[in-house]
Amino acid sequence: MIIPKRTIPRVGVAALVLGGCGDDVVDSPASAARALCELGERCDPADFYSEYTSLSECRGTLSRLIETYVDYYRLEYSPACGDAIEDYYFCIAQEAADQNADNVCFDLSDVVCSREYERADTVCDF
Repeated sequence: MIIPKRTIPRVGVAALVLGGCGDDVVDSPASAARALCELGERCDPADFYSEYTSLSECRGTLSRLIETYVDYYRLEYSPACGDAIEDYYFCIAQEAADQNADNVCFDLSDVVCSREYERADTVCDF
């Protein structure tokens, strides 16, 4: 089992190191992973394939990783903390989905999601 550090992990950003509005709505670990993986494969295929052998592998790995982190924070801190962490991940992944829909690429580390980040920081009392 992966035990994350006691800071808010930036799963999508750290896992893929990547670097409008679409119809895809990110509302689950699976949809978050799909958006992040598709962006990684499309925008930086060399880096993507140095980490993953396929889009399917990436989706499965990131989906499990998000679930693991969210469950960890729900158990270690509180259910509200886990929900706040999940909202933060989904915010980053929603930006990836929007970039995919608009067929653009830019570094997801520039995505702030400050409202979600601040909520997680407050609710989780890191």
